[in-house]
Amino acid sequence: MTVVALSTGGRRFVKYCLTGLLNTGVSYAVYGALIALRIDAAWALAVSYAVGMISSWLVNSRWTFGRSRVDGAALRRFAMVNSGILIVSEMSLHLILRDVTASPYLAQIINLPPVTVVGFMANQLLVFQNAKETARTPATIGAFRRYLAVATGVVIAQRLFVLAAETYAAVSHGMRLTLYSLLVSGLAHWDSGWYIQIARSGYTTVDQTAFWPVYPWLMGGLHALSGLDLRVSGIVISLVCFVFFLSFLGLWAEREFGRRTALWTMALIVFFPTAYYFDAVYTESLFLMLSAAAVYASQTRRFKTANALVMIAALTRNTGILLGLILFFDYIKDRQAGWRFWQRRWWRSLGFEALYLLLPAAGLAAYCVWLKERFGHYFPFLIAENHHWHRGYMAPWLTSSNTLHLLFHPQATSLSPDYIRFEMASFAFAVMVLLIGVLYVRKSLGHVGWWLYLFTVVWITASEPSFDVPDYLVSLPRYVLMLFPGFIYFADFLRSNWIRAALTAALAAVLFITSGIFYRGIWIA
Repeated sequence: MTVVALSTGGRRFVKYCLTGLLNTGVSYAVYGALIALRIDAAWALAVSYAVGMISSWLVNSRWTFGRSRVDGAALRRFAMVNSGILIVSEMSLHLILRDVTASPYLAQIINLPPVTVVGFMANQLLVFQNAKETARTPATIGAFRRYLAVATGVVIAQRLFVLAAETYAAVSHGMRLTLYSLLVSGLAHWDSGWYIQIARSGYTTVDQTAFWPVYPWLMGGLHALSGLDLRVSGIVISLVCFVFFLSFLGLWAEREFGRRTALWTMALIVFFPTAYYFDAVYTESLFLMLSAAAVYASQTRRFKTANALVMIAALTRNTGILLGLILFFDYIKDRQAGWRFWQRRWWRSLGFEALYLLLPAAGLAAYCVWLKERFGHYFPFLIAENHHWHRGYMAPWLTSSNTLHLLFHPQATSLSPDYIRFEMASFAFAVMVLLIGVLYVRKSLGHVGWWLYLFTVVWITASEPSFDVPDYLVSLPRYVLMLFPGFIYFADFLRSNWIRAALTAALAAVLFITSGIFYRGIWIA
């Protein structure tokens, strides 16, 4: 049965690729003809893509996937998914024309391969599923819609809560209050300026390489397509990704520990004291959406999709590469390979699909090659961190002890004692979820990957002090949000709904204060 299944999958893949070549030829011919007629490149892409989409549906539905009749639901999904791919393609074409080549012909040639890969994955995953593939997915479309509705409601509630905190901070400190400042400019401080610069002009200095490209590229693409202000574009992306992050997080947590733990996990992270970053012009929402979606895809045995998402996450924040730990142990568990990696049989059991685990590293390597061509260094972001932000390496036990020293000797730093306490409390929370995670490792091989991810994130984020301030746990309260598996452990470990509710209320009270501080433009993580 396995041989037949693999053969069928292989034939389907070849057919899809051949169809893709046909559609690519049709699309590019239409695109080239429109460019020759002096039609704007963006409009030419839209028309040529629509023609290719019609061709793709007619050929793929009947020849590739063997659909003998028109499936209205699949057709609607096809139109929605491929419209989304068109938006992605428009954004990437704009960026290529700005940063790579001014030739619209060459730009589309460069644009085609990644868009084709995205199109294949999206159509295979969301449109042309057969009954057997749909049945093996633990969560139904209905379950996702349910969590999407819950996540939307929770995000609206959190946004109103943060809005109230901003209003209170503005009124109590005599600040001028406008709707734009409440909804946009008050959420675009500090690192936001770097993302806005990159979105507007691309990478022009080495210092900018400390900020990874996917988020500003999306901001620039949305701005080019819609005409929205870059700040507004960033906030729209953050809020939409926030909703989808919570949806995937809820599905994932329910799969492991049940619905009640899933809902409390969502509540705890939404009202965590630095959760205002989910609403701001920062990468948190996008990065965590990609991370949660990747892990969920991995747990539902969609390893190609999972690794592609991790690759994008790693180009959003370089720590995304650590998600590979979770995917690796999920894959080992799925293959029932066990631990005897020194045996030849263990390596044979991994199969060809194990190569997909290298995809995130390949994406990072390609980006580093591009950086070498642009700035003359493979790792200019390390130079930027060292020269501009004066960051270096220090073991976590030393950074935490030095932070504790600053707490008792506040004259040794420009930071306020309250902020130092906030950093220490965040570090204590990170260590706590790491220790709680130890209790769950024995439950499943997959949880080994979860725990290793938590450990490496805590280690890395607690070991990069800024020496000039000095600030030994710099940004750690924000980095705690990356410990999203730890929030699941924490919510499940608490058990009592009364304790969960009381803790969520306490976190929300702190969030109310920190949101107001951030709105005022004061450094807070």
